[in-house]
Amino acid sequence: MPPFTPAVRKGEHKGQAVSTQTKADVERALALAGISRLTFDWEVKHGSDSPWNSTVIEVLGSKAVDWLQRLGPISCEEADQAQAVIQRWVNTKCREIREAASLAGENYDQIKAAKAAKAQFERWRKKIRENRCSMVAEVFKDNIGLAHIVENKDCGSNIEDGGENNLPVTRCPYWRSSHLTSILHCLDKMVQTKAVHHRTIATNQQLYGRSQKRFSTGNGIKGVPRDLPVDF
Repeated sequence: MPPFTPAVRKGEHKGQAVSTQTKADVERALALAGISRLTFDWEVKHGSDSPWNSTVIEVLGSKAVDWLQRLGPISCEEADQAQAVIQRWVNTKCREIREAASLAGENYDQIKAAKAAKAQFERWRKKIRENRCSMVAEVFKDNIGLAHIVENKDCGSNIEDGGENNLPVTRCPYWRSSHLTSILHCLDKMVQTKAVHHRTIATNQQLYGRSQKRFSTGNGIKGVPRDLPVDF
């Protein structure tokens, strides 16, 4: 199996329905491979340990590439990653099922909710960084230094869980200068001001809404991202 790398997004495929013809094509391919039902062997430690899983993943990977090629061009390198993406998903689900079997229902739900919140905050951090990069490219086209700083994911405010039923907390690292923090916050305000569509406005309210802002204080340069200019 090739090493896993994040797949490049190919258009708006999230939530897109798979046609009946494509489903029938997959079912025929599975039947020819001796698979009578589209499921996985969830009891194994790793998904690849099961011949059943390996066969299903091979068929699904091949058919997924065929389907994506009909929607748009993809490179050979991206096509080679299809089975690895499915394999990674199966391995993750196998691990989650084993963890759920060893925990009480309430404990598992709490752990799953915490993981979902962490993943949500990661997406928010990425979206905030992308918005800042777009604004810098639009307003400060010649400021290469600022673009370099904004593109570094460790420079943005860290979004942390604010507790149950509370908005997240924004933590500003102590090594970051107050001037840079002000610039980043101004970029955020500019992004929100430009929003026109009501859905974009609602999304921004959730994205930038915080229960409080917390500025960390400390000594030294611990945690400073590499290759950044020193603030004076």
